[in-house]
Amino acid sequence: MDTKDLSAEAEAFDKRVQERLDNGMIPDLNKTRFNPWFFNNPWRKPEYVDMVFGDYYRFAKAQIEGCKHVLEVGSGLGHMCLQFARDGFDVTGLELSKTSTDTAVKFADKELLDSGKLKYVNSDFLSWEAPQKFDAICFILTLHHFQNLDEIMERCQYNLKEGGRIIVIEPARDLFSERNAALVALVRGVLSLTGNWHAPVELDSNSKMADYTQEVLNEYRDAKDKDENEQSPNDNDAFARDMIDALDRHFQRETLTHGNSIVPRMVGGIRADNEHDEMKLARLIKMFDDFATASGYIDPGVFFYSGILTK
Repeated sequence: MDTKDLSAEAEAFDKRVQERLDNGMIPDLNKTRFNPWFFNNPWRKPEYVDMVFGDYYRFAKAQIEGCKHVLEVGSGLGHMCLQFARDGFDVTGLELSKTSTDTAVKFADKELLDSGKLKYVNSDFLSWEAPQKFDAICFILTLHHFQNLDEIMERCQYNLKEGGRIIVIEPARDLFSERNAALVALVRGVLSLTGNWHAPVELDSNSKMADYTQEVLNEYRDAKDKDENEQSPNDNDAFARDMIDALDRHFQRETLTHGNSIVPRMVGGIRADNEHDEMKLARLIKMFDDFATASGYIDPGVFFYSGILTK
């Protein structure tokens, strides 16, 4: 990304973040609450946040056990950094969007900020001069915003201690397939027929099924609804295969797993007459997603990677 791209990227996230804050979002994995403004998004309910972002956090935390100084590149609203700091790591969150950085500070635990266990920096990763080397660097839904992957990897190597770790959790939008989209279309259609989906889905002909399957495929690959604007100018600049290849060129791979195929854009759209039934549906979909992705029955929607700096 050049300077112009960075400016547009930061502006897009400033706007997106402010809209979410204005509608009551609480960017804290421990303090989320029901928010009906999110009509089909995990941030709608604390349980859904845990199904998605809780899974991400648990993977990342397991990979950095034994580390002390941790950097998250693209820390956004700070919910992951805050959890790391609460669990005893010394964390720096680096974020391009000033609104995001300011919000992260606002929602942080003050004692963690005052103790220096949690720091936020508003800067670009490639131009930022870190005051120290880190034991671990994390990219959580951030790396796909970069085209220059080898340059980013080299910058990571520069900022890591010898034997340091890189942890990457990123969308696998290029792996999300037509069969996944057809499955999502079917599940949403059944939920709609039974009054358990947030919007009507009419699949009463082959042509409607085909059209809606394509709509779902586009939605998942672009990470946005049909009539929604793109998240930012550089969203989808890198895809899973390219990111994994770049990581393997610069780090010794330790872990590569996949998951979260249909859940992120599914559970938030479930509706039911009561909370008990809604959660039963959400947990069933989550269980199926975990099982079917791990078994290879459906294609993944995210990848989890950890590697070690060996040179």
